[in-house]
Amino acid sequence: MSVPGLGKQVRYPDLVVCNSREVIGIIELKYQPRARPKWQKDVDTFHFLATHRETISISNSRFRGVAADARFYPLASNVLFVWAGVHAPCDLMLKEHVDPKLAPHFMALHAETQLSGVPNLR
Repeated sequence: MSVPGLGKQVRYPDLVVCNSREVIGIIELKYQPRARPKWQKDVDTFHFLATHRETISISNSRFRGVAADARFYPLASNVLFVWAGVHAPCDLMLKEHVDPKLAPHFMALHAETQLSGVPNLR
């Protein structure tokens, strides 16, 4: 899925999850184990998708071979937007940076890395 319309950039979510009829989840992943996570672009993409959900659909068309199962998948009304990051410890609370209309459909998962230790999950 590409998401045009945010400035001159085209956005590509990391993972799109569909059931047999529609998109049920959009996931952005960050792996920055020694740094604070960069999240603004991902949240901007989520806001754009939530705002334009009626005009966006996903296609599974193929670039090679026969596209026997090519279909279009609209965004579900309750699509889940997930930001998941592996990063250095920080006090980031992404829910505070999300539009209130998007908040019920938004989830943030953090794995805060530690030197010679297991990540702190929150």
